[in-house]
Amino acid sequence: MSSDPSYHLGSARFTTHQPVVLEQVGAHHAYARGLTGRDVRIGIDDSVVDYTQTDEFGNRVRLRASDGAQLSYSHPFGDDASSSVDLCRGNRTCTVERRDSQGDEEAHNRWVREIVSRGGWPTRDDSVFIVDEHYSEEDALERLLRWWEVPTPYGEHGSHGTAVASVAAGKNLGVAPEATIIPVARNFSPDEQWEEGLADADLRSAIALLGSAELRELDDALASVYREDYARFDIINRSYGIPEFDPDTVSSAIASELQWYRQYLPNTLDALLQVGTPDARKTVLVYAAGNEGQPHPGFSAYLPYHIPELHGHSLAVAATDPRTGSIADYSNRCGSLPRDWNAARHGQHYCLVAPGTARGLLPDPDSPGRGVVGEVSGTSIAAPIVSGALALLMEHFRGTRGNTEIVKRMMDTADRRGRYSDLATYGAGHLDIAAALSPVGSLNAGQSARALSRTSLRTPAAFGSLGRRASGIELAAFDAQDFPFWVPLSGLVSAHSNGRSPIPEFVDRKPADVAAPGLDGLGLHWVALDPAGSIQFPGEREWMVGLGETSASLARLPDNGEWGYGVSFDDAGYLESETSGAFGSDPRSGMIWTSRAFERELGAGLTLNASGTLAFSLPRYEGDALFSASPSIMSAMSTRIGTESTGFTVEQPLRAESGTGTFRVENGRVENGRRLYDIHRVPLRPDARELRFALRHERAAFGGNIAVEIGHSTNVGHVSGESETAFGLAYRITW
Repeated sequence: MSSDPSYHLGSARFTTHQPVVLEQVGAHHAYARGLTGRDVRIGIDDSVVDYTQTDEFGNRVRLRASDGAQLSYSHPFGDDASSSVDLCRGNRTCTVERRDSQGDEEAHNRWVREIVSRGGWPTRDDSVFIVDEHYSEEDALERLLRWWEVPTPYGEHGSHGTAVASVAAGKNLGVAPEATIIPVARNFSPDEQWEEGLADADLRSAIALLGSAELRELDDALASVYREDYARFDIINRSYGIPEFDPDTVSSAIASELQWYRQYLPNTLDALLQVGTPDARKTVLVYAAGNEGQPHPGFSAYLPYHIPELHGHSLAVAATDPRTGSIADYSNRCGSLPRDWNAARHGQHYCLVAPGTARGLLPDPDSPGRGVVGEVSGTSIAAPIVSGALALLMEHFRGTRGNTEIVKRMMDTADRRGRYSDLATYGAGHLDIAAALSPVGSLNAGQSARALSRTSLRTPAAFGSLGRRASGIELAAFDAQDFPFWVPLSGLVSAHSNGRSPIPEFVDRKPADVAAPGLDGLGLHWVALDPAGSIQFPGEREWMVGLGETSASLARLPDNGEWGYGVSFDDAGYLESETSGAFGSDPRSGMIWTSRAFERELGAGLTLNASGTLAFSLPRYEGDALFSASPSIMSAMSTRIGTESTGFTVEQPLRAESGTGTFRVENGRVENGRRLYDIHRVPLRPDARELRFALRHERAAFGGNIAVEIGHSTNVGHVSGESETAFGLAYRITW
């Protein structure tokens, strides 16, 4: 999948399946990041979703009650004369199957799946019923649970849920094409809704007659059921509502409902409003604002205006006309905010806008399992576009931010430019997925919160490619809203070059007289100390002092067949490493080393010179730096065979033989305002050993000296497979 957003604009999703809409909301920026909504659970609280449409939904539709699915409608008065069930039985226009669930909550969904598998979905309402004989017809409450209808996904109302699901999460049509879909079947027939209203009134009357102990037991049980049910969803899309706009009627109905619950079922009310559930784990409810062209959303979508407990996790979505980008004529507006609205906590509004016309899947009764793609319109379509976008954001931030934080992110990054600044019409603004997925302000990294743009680490050449060994590790950098954005750590880490100039140097002294092999990277300028001076040094061998801008060393250099040793300190570095930003700016180091050299005459004018060094490094990094290296043992060696003018040399540059590098990187999570981090340890020892081979000849010529060198290095920089070949020529005139 391409990481270029423009690539996706030319794909079939944008040109054929869902033109205009996906581009308007910036979905291509999500797809360029590889986002699909995978594993995010979207409940489609609507008419039943035709899960047999596998070309569009695959196997992503969950069909078990334990997942939150409900595949049938309840008919609480199915045993009553003149009910829809009784009428169809009298007219012999329906089929009735008698089953016994034995109280198993999975039974009803299982029965629906069996019936659909056997003969397909019913093609019309009120044609297939199931009576659950586990519940008694004689018990006033149990009889409300006896009758269930196998719904139809066909027709004007029946196909609604499938169309909504396809826009939210269809493979070809959906905003989040790999999100999990959970059907929650709802009967939109006016007759059945009236029947449910009567059943609710009967149930409330029965509850009002319970004793206090029974009432508390029921309240706790119902509250537990609702909390468990919410926990099965990340998002619930409700593309329906009640078209009631009279302020007095709305206020009175809400006040009456809240009063009843607080009197009889206060714990259940808290569960319904998700009171007591941490904000981060609240299920997001997405409502269609309604299609009546009113100045504020319909009843259900308008509840956050009246009920503070719904702030932050209950959204309303109004619709725009994709052709113009302006509010659709039919759409209800977002309306004003309640006086107690906390924008710093919940975002700019509880309502925003999205395109209200899209292509949706409509099941075809003449070809079961297949559908017709057609244009569908309404705030019912704008809502699942937002639900799908929420799924993309939830996936992108990897569970490091709670659902309500994701909602606030969406609201705060919505497009409020130009016409969208009209809060009463557009609320928080127009959905903008690209902005929600992009950093707000600059990114910073590490405990010290340093700018990511200035954060880098250049490790000593002795470590080889530490960045390659750290591949797969990601660093979470944070934007101005404290949202994480992950960057590969390897992109911030590079190795110091240990390369050697192809131009040969003229050597007037033996290498052993200059420094122990491998320690040339200390950046010191060696100066001899006179042992006859005021400071006495043991032995006759020359002692040296190395001085750099921030470093110093005292060394007894090795003579033929003898040991040398020394100690060095660097107050502003470690073997020429460089750090900045969150990697710190003040690495320091010390080193203890020993070296041995010998020289042997081989005859025929040939001489063998060899030397080797073992060092023990002691680095120190800033306490809050992203990286630190442990003390480690290092080695280097050099061997030369040849005459005074011609020689063949084999060298191994300084190389770490032990030690561990520790990356302490934020993982994107925040707990009690504190960023959490992961520890990753990688070996300092490189995967390979660099060896340098050089053939060199030096002689007097043309009034001076000329030197020629041919060199080849294997595993350059101690990196396996890297090689380098060089030819060099140098001339020095003698004055």
